[in-house]
Amino acid sequence: MAAAAKVEARKSAAKDEADSESAAPAAKAQSNVVRWVLIGAIALVVMGGSIGGALYLLGPADADAPKAATAATAAAPQVKPAIYQDMKPSFIVHFMDGQKPRYLQVELSVMSRDQAVMDAIKVHAPLIRGQIIDAIGRYPYSALGTDEGKQRMREDLRALIETIVAREAHVNGVEAVLLTNFVMQ
Repeated sequence: MAAAAKVEARKSAAKDEADSESAAPAAKAQSNVVRWVLIGAIALVVMGGSIGGALYLLGPADADAPKAATAATAAAPQVKPAIYQDMKPSFIVHFMDGQKPRYLQVELSVMSRDQAVMDAIKVHAPLIRGQIIDAIGRYPYSALGTDEGKQRMREDLRALIETIVAREAHVNGVEAVLLTNFVMQ
């Protein structure tokens, strides 16, 4: 019996040894999993703290946006739509270019955003038309053939119409004079 007990003891010892050897890799694998879980949890805490700190220091960007948009809308004046008035019939002006007679036919439209200005232009159209013909006749014929000359004429006519309307009707707001037809012969 003693021999059977020894064999049994050896089998038991071998079994315990085998269990401890197989338990060692399982314990090692379990410790690796725990280590990676802890590293991931620490990384998440660090990133969350960084993001939270940045948001705290920078403040919420959207909190002031509705207030700023409301203030900008309230401060910006409402732009009225443009109103156009054609100055009909066409203006025909005679020029002398050396010994040759030259003619300029031009059609104008006046732009404003105020109906009172357009009403004043209609009422004072004869005065405005006469002043425009005189003003165009003072330009050198050769200057009106250039883009710069046309631009200068548009600006000068706008100022002329603005002056007449302000003096006669006490309103301002002529924004532009547009050349809708321009023929030089």
